[in-house]
Amino acid sequence: MNKKYYFLNINFNYIRTGVENASLLRSKLFNEYLGLQPIMLTTLYNEHLTARKDTLYNEKLMNTTTKIINMYEFFQQTDDKLQEIIPKEKNSTWSYESIAGTNDVRVRNELGEKIEYHVYNPDGRQKFINYFNKFGKKIRREWYDANGYMSKVEVLHPTTEKLIMEQYFCKNGTPCIYKYFSGDDKPQLTDIHLVKPDGRTYFTCHTEQELITYWLKQLFDEESVHYCFIDRSLPYYPILKNWQRPNLKIISLFHSSHLKTGNDYMTGQWNSNYRDVLNDIDRPDAVVYLTEKQRHHVKERLGHHDNQYVIPHALETLPARVPFSQRTPYSVAYLARFADEKQPLAAIRIFHQVLQEFPTATFHLYGRGDQRDKMLGLIRELNASNNIFIHDFVDSVEAIYNRTQIGILTSKVEGFSLFTLECIAHGVPVISYDIDYGPSDMITSGENGVLCPLDDEEMMANALITLFENQAILEQMSHNAYEAAKRFDGAKVAHDWKALLQNLES
Repeated sequence: MNKKYYFLNINFNYIRTGVENASLLRSKLFNEYLGLQPIMLTTLYNEHLTARKDTLYNEKLMNTTTKIINMYEFFQQTDDKLQEIIPKEKNSTWSYESIAGTNDVRVRNELGEKIEYHVYNPDGRQKFINYFNKFGKKIRREWYDANGYMSKVEVLHPTTEKLIMEQYFCKNGTPCIYKYFSGDDKPQLTDIHLVKPDGRTYFTCHTEQELITYWLKQLFDEESVHYCFIDRSLPYYPILKNWQRPNLKIISLFHSSHLKTGNDYMTGQWNSNYRDVLNDIDRPDAVVYLTEKQRHHVKERLGHHDNQYVIPHALETLPARVPFSQRTPYSVAYLARFADEKQPLAAIRIFHQVLQEFPTATFHLYGRGDQRDKMLGLIRELNASNNIFIHDFVDSVEAIYNRTQIGILTSKVEGFSLFTLECIAHGVPVISYDIDYGPSDMITSGENGVLCPLDDEEMMANALITLFENQAILEQMSHNAYEAAKRFDGAKVAHDWKALLQNLES
């Protein structure tokens, strides 16, 4: 039988999560080392996914032979090829006002009434247009895809501006999906209709989950064996676990802790993302953890099961080594989401202690998240703006790592920590809290980094100070980090995936 390999995700947007980056890298491993062509599935409506795909291909984050199939694009029959931006014709009797600090444009008619508000993406492509009634209330929003075709229309209540209906369109302008909403406070989805080009309805349901189920049934033919690598347990696993199909192979991937933060591994509550898998641990054909420690914790609680595997994240290639003398002295880096569970505020407090001993030291934090304003406020409060710098999310990280002496990880919990792997691959020792899961699988404390008890900010600060004081030891740690990264080489990790697939085929 023909074999198809699917990586099941939710979205690929401007800012990607660690899960999405891991999925992209795995797709390259499958392509380059196993000769397989995985297909990336996504379920979230993304009007500019065509442009995102183009970026992934151009930046070589995904091979051009790898397809991304999105549920909405599937029904809308969206053109996969990115086209030139064609400016829209303006109404000569209306006024168009550019909004300072944005790409947005406000439109007024000949009476001076606000009738439209145009929003554009950073690349200059139209995102959506808001339309207003004579009372200044939004009554409609039109979303445009990356090629300028109207993709979705939201119809809003003329007084409350609450969502009433969504229409999704094919490239030729014919509607293909209708969604209906009710509720005064927060709109609640009540009905979904799929329609043919002639307007006839051919499928109805009430939830997004039911729509995803219908879509997957269209994709998974009976003539092929479908290997489903579930990067996002929700929404996929609750759907697929109930399918009794001999040609369906379910591989559940754990990207984070299977426990709620702070819970004991023997008695704690399951992470809701993995609850269904853990409550029926024998149902998937394979369950893949990133670390041996996590598999051991699950085994201690649930007993031995033959479908359990450990396959870590991989390095596509081992980076070229950089002489330690070329790194910026007394430099520290943090690349992670600015989220509470990552504790970036703790990282700033820790580094502030280091500044008391090394006033020329620098700390660069890269990311996005809801902690950003608090971080900036703390830096101002500590009068550390000349030493601690906040940056946006970046795609190209090699230059950052190659000029950095030490990485710092202050998370409460991780599934693996791609940041730690990237650090040691670039010869950057990491000082991390000894948390579940990941750091202890990559860091040998005192050799290529330092592991500290969770929330021991003083110990972490002292570790930084000690290494800055002993540059020869830090240089040796940098060498050891390069060596430690070798076991995550793409060819070695791809061999583990090959062994798993062979087991599923036997």
